[in-house]
Amino acid sequence: NEKPELIPMIGKRAEIMFGNRNGEYYKWEYTSTFGYVEEIWSRAYYNGTLANFLEQGIDKMIKAGEVTESDRKQLDIILGETAFLKAFSMFNLAQLYCENYNSANANSALGVMLLDGPVESPGDITTYVGRSSLAETYKYIEDNLAVAEAKLASVNGEVGSIYITKDAVYNG
Repeated sequence: NEKPELIPMIGKRAEIMFGNRNGEYYKWEYTSTFGYVEEIWSRAYYNGTLANFLEQGIDKMIKAGEVTESDRKQLDIILGETAFLKAFSMFNLAQLYCENYNSANANSALGVMLLDGPVESPGDITTYVGRSSLAETYKYIEDNLAVAEAKLASVNGEVGSIYITKDAVYNG
């Protein structure tokens, strides 16, 4: 009984709090016709590309033996954050640009483009990967969430945290 009453209250607070700017997003009423949707697409891939670039740089540092044990613990947390960022970004894109997931359409419906490394030639569209299936998209999301869960297990949440904590992974 609490949820139906809580949702309208949150919506009203958002309108007051945000001055009704981007209220469509807060209330999940946005569609591909909104101008902001293109920005969501490009920022999701920008975030994913940066996360992949960071992961590759950390991997090179570790392989080169440039990392102390205390540095390694902090780098593992950063790798957990990058994995969560990639999962969250692709999940948002899947929600906006893909069909709803079900077992009947999972392998035939289109998912999103999945990147596991930075785009080598940003101006050359022939270097971009194609869209995955919906099943591949959700497997990518789940795999990245599993990495984030393992690497952020020691990062306790706190109210108003500006960092990704295990609470974001479990409750995100």
